Amino acid sequence: MVAPPAVLDRAGLVAGHREGREARYRVIPERLGVAARWMDRVAAAWDTRLSAIKRLAEGE
Repeated sequence: MVAPPAVLDRAGLVAGHREGREARYRVIPERLGVAARWMDRVAAAWDTRLSAIKRLAEGE
């Protein structure tokens, strides 16, 4: 299993470096904004799908 910070680093959402025994990460705001907009689109698509399922289930 890959540690969560490593996944975020590979995705380009954070940049990490070592300071002694500690791993320090900083957020890359531009990439985080792109990811947030993508998640908004996915959420909207799911909302549309779930509304259609609800209408079918309720017989509308």
